[in-house]
Amino acid sequence: MFVFSGAGAAAAAWGLPVVSEGGFRGLSGVTYGVMAVASLEMACGSGRTGSQRAVGAAVLAFLTAMIAAELATGRFPFEFLLFGMVGTPVLACHAGGVIGALCAHLLRGARTGFRCAC
Repeated sequence: MFVFSGAGAAAAAWGLPVVSEGGFRGLSGVTYGVMAVASLEMACGSGRTGSQRAVGAAVLAFLTAMIAAELATGRFPFEFLLFGMVGTPVLACHAGGVIGALCAHLLRGARTGFRCAC
């Protein structure tokens, strides 16, 4: 999943001017992807309580809304929390990381048989 998430983040940023000027500055695309798959597992995994499913679905909805806002506005919503300690986030990598991780999750599910308890 980490490889697919990283590849998705890199593919999403391919050719963007901000990458050629400053390069990648972190693994935020991968962390977004891991969080998407973890929340999907929490929302749809077997043996979960109703409140666990609700939290997983809420986190996945929040993550999706945040990525949509990032791509629509071109700004990181929580930029004030960066405190100038990191460079400019490459926002397309966040969406690419999620897409890559979800592709890995789907491939794993197709190989082992989908068992979603949704």
